[in-house]
Amino acid sequence: TPENVQLMVDAGVKWGRLHFYKGFGLQTEMPEIQRSIKMAEEMHKRGMKVSVYVAGTMFIESFYREVPEAANWEQRDQVNRAVPYSDTQTYRHFACPNEPAYNAYMKKVLDVAIHQVKTDEIFFDNIFLQPEPTSCRCDRCQRAFKDFLRRKYPTKEAVIRRFGYPDVDWIKVNEW
Repeated sequence: TPENVQLMVDAGVKWGRLHFYKGFGLQTEMPEIQRSIKMAEEMHKRGMKVSVYVAGTMFIESFYREVPEAANWEQRDQVNRAVPYSDTQTYRHFACPNEPAYNAYMKKVLDVAIHQVKTDEIFFDNIFLQPEPTSCRCDRCQRAFKDFLRRKYPTKEAVIRRFGYPDVDWIKVNEW
């Protein structure tokens, strides 16, 4: 409430973080985002800085209903299973940060944060590739790995010297 914001200011608080986007989908979260917009206005009026939380996981029940193609944006492990947030939160999947459509969607999220909330800071949480044995092995990441090798070893001679093969197309990411 505005009263709580004023109490924070009176106590010397200069900054606060709002739970802006959690990965349920913009449409699903819009009622809460509208409350964040109003709270950010109150905070800014009183000279406070505003930070917003942006999650890097996708809640499959709501997000995939809102954006069905998002099921194709998941990180995939070495046996082509979706990579969940944890063993107990299997309803939250990590998005592949190499997926252009996911990045385009997140730009929409950030557009709301910047132009409607008028945030001063964006806190990104859980936007990363997993360590083994659940590193992303989707086709995008496999291609990106080979592209990386081509840049690192640009000549046939360099590839042979490093790997013993004539080109990086022979190289596979081994199972963990």
